[in-house]
Amino acid sequence: MAGYLKMVRLDYYTMKSQVIIYLTLAAIVMIFGFMGSSFMIMCITGSWFTALLSSNIFAIQEKNGLHRLYGSVSISLSNIIMGRYIFYIFSFAISFMIISIIYVFMILLENKALELLDILLGFSMSLLVYSLIIGIQVPMFFKMGYTKAKIWTMIPFVGILALLIIPSFTSVLSGVVETILSHQVFLVIGGFFISCAILFLSYRFSLFAYRRRE
Repeated sequence: MAGYLKMVRLDYYTMKSQVIIYLTLAAIVMIFGFMGSSFMIMCITGSWFTALLSSNIFAIQEKNGLHRLYGSVSISLSNIIMGRYIFYIFSFAISFMIISIIYVFMILLENKALELLDILLGFSMSLLVYSLIIGIQVPMFFKMGYTKAKIWTMIPFVGILALLIIPSFTSVLSGVVETILSHQVFLVIGGFFISCAILFLSYRFSLFAYRRRE
């Protein structure tokens, strides 16, 4: 078995006990849905929650010294990092699947039409948000460890939330978002390829950071 697949299996078994938390994701998404939120907002909300949940793998790794286990099963540094990113993408896929099922169920209840473009836009934009979050966090976790990096990884997101409180910023932002959303096809395509670029660059940074740490 390829080294990165061994790593994915180890991460899966490490996080298996926390799968129940995805029920919380379903509850949160349903609340947003009943509030009238669009599929894209539901997906973006899910991507934030999933990124937060998935980062627990680093906390468990640090707490239990799992890096020694990785060495004992002959997994190279590059495979450790590749496997971890695949695990993150796997988590996103599960999250998106749960949200999609809930969305389809809700629009069937309301006798609404299922729009393929809405599904694609929700996928692309949530993947972009998810990629930005983990793209920043994962290299820092590999470099500094979970405990040291936890505070630093929250600073950009606290800063964004602080900006959203400023009325002038939110009015400008809403205008920008409205303009962007008028070109949905480009958003779907652009969001996907930008996400792939972010994940690739993040992987390279993680590889460099983890080698320097070792």
